[in-house]
Amino acid sequence: CDPTLYIQPLASAPINLLAGLMSLTPDGNVTINGNLNVTGSVLARDITSGKSNVDQLSANQLSLNDLTITTASATESASVGSASIASTSAEVFISNSKVSENTLIYVTPIGNTNNQVLYVKSKETCLGLRPSEASCVGGFTVAVPATPSSDLKFNYWLIKTQ
Repeated sequence: CDPTLYIQPLASAPINLLAGLMSLTPDGNVTINGNLNVTGSVLARDITSGKSNVDQLSANQLSLNDLTITTASATESASVGSASIASTSAEVFISNSKVSENTLIYVTPIGNTNNQVLYVKSKETCLGLRPSEASCVGGFTVAVPATPSSDLKFNYWLIKTQ
């Protein structure tokens, strides 16, 4: 008997295993009606989730060719946005309810800052407040060392960390 000879059924009908828990169709599709646990690597050209929303994604490393971040509107709960420091002040407070102790805040100037360096001066959180102190407004302050000669526009990005 030749060890390289494989016996296989004709590819004219699906193969069903374990009363239909797993099936292999003639066109190469595999359907698993349960969980798939892989101890090795998974290589895929395309991955599509059956859910329209993914609430949480955990990974040690994530590599993406394209990254798109979308917010429904520029509300106070947005994770990204734009603002400016007026020429009459050296700072601006941005109200945002998503700011917490574990929030990273990145600011990027739009245009020439005339050597003014934008920085996050402070973060305000409402963590630990009692209901009677519900008037707290979370957010952060972006500042420059001196009052600018013209408005300084910038983008910001909030990233929640654990």
